Parts: sequence; C-alpha cells; structure tokens
Amino acid sequence: MRNLQVSPRPICVDLDGTLIKTNTLQETVLALVRTAPQKVLLLPYWLIQGREYLWQRLSEQTSINPALLPYREEVLDYLKQEKEAGRELVLVSGAHNSIVEKVADHLKIFDRYVLKSGLENAEFIDLPRRRNYLAIARAMRPHQWTKNLLLFAAVFLSHKFNDLSLIIASAKGFAAFSLCGSAVYIINDLIDIEADRIHPRKRIRPFAAGDLSAVSGFLLSLGLLICASAVAIGLSQNFAFVLAIYFALTLIYSLHLKEKLLIDVFLLGSLYVIRVWAGGTSTGILISHWALAFFMCLFLSLALAKRYSELLASAGNLAEQSLPRRGYRYSDRHFVLVYGCASSLMAVLVIALYVNSPDVIRYYRHPSFLWFICPALAYWSGRLWIVATRGELDEDPVLYAIKDKISYLIGAIILAIVLLAI
Repeated sequence: MRNLQVSPRPICVDLDGTLIKTNTLQETVLALVRTAPQKVLLLPYWLIQGREYLWQRLSEQTSINPALLPYREEVLDYLKQEKEAGRELVLVSGAHNSIVEKVADHLKIFDRYVLKSGLENAEFIDLPRRRNYLAIARAMRPHQWTKNLLLFAAVFLSHKFNDLSLIIASAKGFAAFSLCGSAVYIINDLIDIEADRIHPRKRIRPFAAGDLSAVSGFLLSLGLLICASAVAIGLSQNFAFVLAIYFALTLIYSLHLKEKLLIDVFLLGSLYVIRVWAGGTSTGILISHWALAFFMCLFLSLALAKRYSELLASAGNLAEQSLPRRGYRYSDRHFVLVYGCASSLMAVLVIALYVNSPDVIRYYRHPSFLWFICPALAYWSGRLWIVATRGELDEDPVLYAIKDKISYLIGAIILAIVLLAI
C-alpha cells in the first residue's frame, strides 16, 4: 500500500533531458538559426564571454514556446500524483530564467524553480539516456531515397540498359544523392522543429518529438555530407559540382525560400530536374531539353500537389492565416489546384510535341507508339489530383505514388509503350 506520510524532502526535476526530452540551450540555438541565421556566427564570441552571457544574448534574440516542448508524459504523471500527495515540486535548470519561468507558468505544478547549484536534502528525478538507433534511421528518411532513382533516367532515356559501367556510375550517383539528401532532411527537420510540433503528423518526427538531440542531428548530418562528398569526388569533379549545387539550393530552401510564395514549388521542381541532370553528369550522357522540360512541368505539378494537400489539411484555420513557415493561406488552395493541374497537362503536352518533333527518330524506330504515353500520363496525373482534392494525399505525391498500385500499373504500361517504340 502507498505510504500516506508525506516526505519532507522536495522533489527536484531537471528541466533538460528529464522533464523534457530535449535541451533548452540547443532549442534556443535552433530558434536563432530560424529567426536570425546571420547571428549564428556570433555564438563562439558569446560563449567565450561565459555561459550567463551566452544565455543573455540568446534570450534577447529568441523566444521558445513552452507549450510546444516535448515533455515526458510519464514524468508529468508522476509529478502530478506527488503534488496531490502534498510534496513540494522544484523545477531545476541551468537555462535562462525567462525559459524556466515560462515552463513553470505553463505547467502550473511547481512550487518554485531554482538553479542546479546549492540544493541539499532534495530528491532528484533522473532518467537514463539511451541511444535511439531507430530514431536515427527515421531521421535519415531512407524511403525518400526512391526520389533519387531519377539519376537512372539518363541511362533509360538513352536506351543504354546493357552498359554495366553506366549502371554502376548511376548507382554511385544514387548513393551520393541519397546520403546528401538524408543530411539535408536532418537539417530541415532541425530548422522546422517548432513548426513540426504544431503539425498533426510531423510532430512525431525524431527531433520534434525529442527522440534525438540537435547535437546528434548536427553530427549525423555532417557525417553523411562527408560520405556523400567522398563518393561524388570519386565519381567525377563535374558530378561533385552538381551535388554541391543541389545541397546549396536545398539548404537555401530550408533556411529561407520555403517561406516564399510559388518560389518554393519552382525550387522543389528544379531539385528533381537537378537529379536528372546529375544522372547525365555521372554517366556522360547529354540530357535533352525535351526531357528537362517534361520533368520540370511534371514535378512542378507534384510540388503544387504537396502544397495543396497541406492547405487542405489546414481547413480549420482562418482563411487569412498563413501556414507555419509557408507563404500560402488556406484561401490560396483554389489557385494552387488550377496551377497544379495545368502544370501536369503541360507535361503531357511536352510529350506530344516531342513525339511530333524530328528529334524522336534518333532514338525510336516506331515513334507513333509514344502517343499512347499521353493518355496514360494524363490519367495518372488527373487521378492524383482527384485524390488530393479528396484529402487523401499524404502531403508527398512521390511517396504516395510509391505505395499506389495504380501508379505501378501506369508505370508498367508506359515502359511497355517505350519498349514497343524502340
């Protein structure tokens, strides 16, 4: 049975790592990266001046929402039980007073909060730290590597399926882009950590949920970038240059451009085209303007579908409120829908124009078969947008297509048409 006698010793709870899964200093630095990235360069100088000076400067530049921090529910439940039993609860932290005060005011269960030093005759709650390898794998998002299959497009479009050296070169490029992509996803998740915690699905991502620390994410991202660079340089300097462009654009997108209306979707579409370009660079195969135009129109449509599904998911918000870290409002969804459908039909038009061009006879003996690609592609893209308008698109059309049986069927039909035309 429970001992009804109340212990005279207060329960002291460490804020970082015990009450919350993450670290407030790391959270504050991430907030600085989001709001004033140019001031990140001042961090070493602030740190040299001492921990108190660092906290003071960070508190002046940033603000943390205590309601969005990843609290440990089991710790909160235990504290509430002890509070009802009459125990004194003390929040302990080495963070800035403004942060500790916000957390205490938000939870409303602590009698007081103090610094870590000078505490005696107190019972501390501490939790063991464990490495979460599953969270590391989730943070890398290996399922997103399927997008890098576009690096094999050069071999496919040039019909050099039997050239093993080209296949190996494309595979190396695929590995480099996958490693670099995982590094970028980690950086993006660290920057978007607060916005992800508001999102109904993204809040379970490893960094948003507190399963991985920001320092772990930084080190993991750095290691992946080093590995990607090694593979790229081993392939060719030109390919390494393309990979550097890809990384720079994705970093700029994560830091700033994802908040810019329409610029974000054009950049997302361009990143897919860069993958195709990189495939040509890794193999020495020239990518035609027809192919680049087709992929740009197609993936612009998919990027718009992603934004549309995000807008549709925010249906409960006011029409004039913008999505977190996005330049779109709920009232923009009709334009995004029309623009996205038009872009998908433009991709079909590019195929039709290519089939009717003199360039087609360079690669196909029976180019008339290629006309059947147009209705197949039009059906697939139209069905995708209908799924999006029904709210059944899980915000990433590429991943949706990977799980969709109809998409595989359409892909097989298009492949058969191409083989008949060769």
